[in-house]
Amino acid sequence: MLSLNDVYEVACSQQVGGSTILNVLHFRLRGTLTTPQTKFQTVANDIKEMIRAKQAAATTWTSWRATQVSGAGITYDNTTCRRSGGDFYEGNFTGTLTGADVSGATGPSYEAVVVALKSGVSGRSKRGQFFIGGLDANALKSTNRNELADSYVTAWQAAVDTFYAKYFNTLGTDPDFSAVIWSRFIASGCKYTFVNNKRVLTHVQAGDQANSWVHVTSATVRRVIAPMNRRKQGRGV
Repeated sequence: MLSLNDVYEVACSQQVGGSTILNVLHFRLRGTLTTPQTKFQTVANDIKEMIRAKQAAATTWTSWRATQVSGAGITYDNTTCRRSGGDFYEGNFTGTLTGADVSGATGPSYEAVVVALKSGVSGRSKRGQFFIGGLDANALKSTNRNELADSYVTAWQAAVDTFYAKYFNTLGTDPDFSAVIWSRFIASGCKYTFVNNKRVLTHVQAGDQANSWVHVTSATVRRVIAPMNRRKQGRGV
């Protein structure tokens, strides 16, 4: 725990229009971590600032939780696929807690912007994505309501670039964390299979935690709006 190459899953919650939005990103420790609560608070607030840059003002950021998913002290059961060991940290966001876009009303809760994550390595488990919800009604093009307006693409891409400049590979400015794409399938050897017409998480191969993550090498804000029901675990870009 809190050792070199441990991977943590940071989940960030927001509320908008009676709905809950959850953003999940993964980070690798670049060395032994001290004062973890303070450090994870900084990571969570950085995620908030990246995403809320053009979110509707009605969006409110609430709480975060960082859970170790791979590394020292973590085991995955070969029968139940349950994870055990590791540690977690949690807290509430600080600073400005609402979306920065006050230009209009909040759009439908199912609309989302996709940020595609790539690693420079081929394979579905080597790429990822996260979704930005809480869009302002003015975020979409007036001539094509399926696309994000140019000014929003530019603003969000700038915020994403700033975030990943800090957490990029081993070249980022943050001394403790680097952003990664993590695969639960590779780490645990478990995936969903159909058993008696039911989807069951099943152990199908040996887990390999050491090779379950790759560094994020690019993050791109997609122009086409996606529905939230694309948020399926393990889906690539």
